[in-house]
Amino acid sequence: MTTPRIPRGLRLVTSNYSAGDPGGVRRTAVAGGAPRYAQDYARGTQQFRASMILTAPQYAIWTLFYMHKIGRGAIGFEMDLDSGQGVRAHVCNIVPGSYSAEPAGGRVWTITFVLEAEPSVYEFDEESASDVLELWDEVGPDLDALLRRLARFALSDTRVLEF
Repeated sequence: MTTPRIPRGLRLVTSNYSAGDPGGVRRTAVAGGAPRYAQDYARGTQQFRASMILTAPQYAIWTLFYMHKIGRGAIGFEMDLDSGQGVRAHVCNIVPGSYSAEPAGGRVWTITFVLEAEPSVYEFDEESASDVLELWDEVGPDLDALLRRLARFALSDTRVLEF
């Protein structure tokens, strides 16, 4: 069975969006000394507080999707989310007890919920993460422009060399 995708045209409001702690770190108090920190696990899910503003027809579609396709959040679904590496598709679940739908002025609905998804940063391994951090230290905020230009060079500018 394929993962359901959020219906076309339904998007999160990005101005009212926040990410929770990814977890995985434990702190232990030590009598007479500095606390000790340890990593319990290296990867996992992160929670994102999100909302959507929907028209009445969009709300009707969302309700069908929410109740029937994703079982009130129990079934993972795909939607675009920014978990730190830009907006891209994530498989999400809606945390039980976090869902709320409120009419706003009779014409639109405000839907709020907490999503749980694995952050896209886990697409990097230790070596590639170190490489990107090293590049950032060398190039700074222009790194994104440099990487876009390198991609253009590799994918189109070098085609003149093809025979």
